[in-house]
Amino acid sequence: VGSVLRLDTPGAAHAQHAPSPVLEEGAEEPPASPSTARPAGRAEGHAGPAMPAATLSYTALSELERCAYRYYLERVLGLREDRAAARAQPGEGGGGGLEARARGTLVHKLLESQDFARPPAPSPEDIARVARELGMRISRDEREDLAALIDGALGSALAARVAEAVSVSREHPFAFSLAADEPLIAGVVDLLAREAGSAMLVVDYKSDRVGPDVELGALVERDYGIQRLLYALAVLREGAPAVEVVHWFLQRPHEPVAARYAASERGALEQRL
Repeated sequence: VGSVLRLDTPGAAHAQHAPSPVLEEGAEEPPASPSTARPAGRAEGHAGPAMPAATLSYTALSELERCAYRYYLERVLGLREDRAAARAQPGEGGGGGLEARARGTLVHKLLESQDFARPPAPSPEDIARVARELGMRISRDEREDLAALIDGALGSALAARVAEAVSVSREHPFAFSLAADEPLIAGVVDLLAREAGSAMLVVDYKSDRVGPDVELGALVERDYGIQRLLYALAVLREGAPAVEVVHWFLQRPHEPVAARYAASERGALEQRL
């Protein structure tokens, strides 16, 4: 039972300015490759054809962890959230501005091509162009807000650390299963960097609007605990001696929430998962 993160294959880790191949727009997980697909379980005495493995995305697992009832409504019954109605409600982010998911998509797209070793940040005009490419309408205030957000993040110690990495990969897909009879777990890492000494750094961008009173460590533990666990396992299962998983809230860029795991912890992490 292997994985498809491929830390050492050509093209998996590359220069700052050359993002890795990405999934199709809107895809949550990469397709299983021949090396990771495996037969489905068979009844005793029945030699049926091999079937592709069931696949779970870390997004789905995180949704289940946060609210099982909502997971049931959306993932099992197929009901979808009425985002237009949600945007019409008064409160933060109202007034026809970008809703949280669209804002996150735009920020991730901008950071995909950002060279941490050679700033500057994208200008408001750059942001307007990328928003148009994504089919989004964005106001001047929002363009300026996002330009300031990314500019502030690029001045942080974490950005400097990424700039000094040996190699960096963007939007890096992974997939692994814990055992032959377990589903394939798939996802995409925002940024995967190899640092000196072969330790790996995973950075997950968060564009959430978080106030100064929010305890970021508790927020990550509550909402992104499974995501952090999956990222760590995906990297450790490829033979990395250690991995540090960082959730980076761009609105508070000098307060990254980090957790470090050594290869010796892999078994315990698999047990937790």
